[in-house]
Amino acid sequence: MLLFLVLGIISSAVGFFVFSGSEWGFLFHLLGAFFILGGIACIIVSKVQKSVDKLPLLSVRARVFAKTTETSGGGTSYAGNGQFSLDSAITGYFVSFEFDNHRENFAVDLSVYNTLAEGDTGVLEYKNIDGYLHFINFTRQA
Repeated sequence: MLLFLVLGIISSAVGFFVFSGSEWGFLFHLLGAFFILGGIACIIVSKVQKSVDKLPLLSVRARVFAKTTETSGGGTSYAGNGQFSLDSAITGYFVSFEFDNHRENFAVDLSVYNTLAEGDTGVLEYKNIDGYLHFINFTRQA
């Protein structure tokens, strides 16, 4: 993180002192801005991750109620001159767990989605991040 900031300051200084007034100076300033913004973004993400890590891990007995997917994008578009292009699609995977007499939906990875079946029971682990329920793990029990 700090490395990004240092590289940004160095490349901006090189652009100003060595290549001042030339195209290379502008490119070094642009590179410097990129590194500085990247460093700031890394610091913000790191702070958010640390605050999420401090949240308590919630564990409840739960049952897999339903599995759903949501796909957005995809299809084809006309690019001109008789050319068509394929647009990429993004699929989200969701599992609805039933616990404490209510149901909650969680976004999960495909690998988790594929291992669960409706009706499975076990222990659900999750974190509540300002009202957003973040899936951590589900341990199936007989």
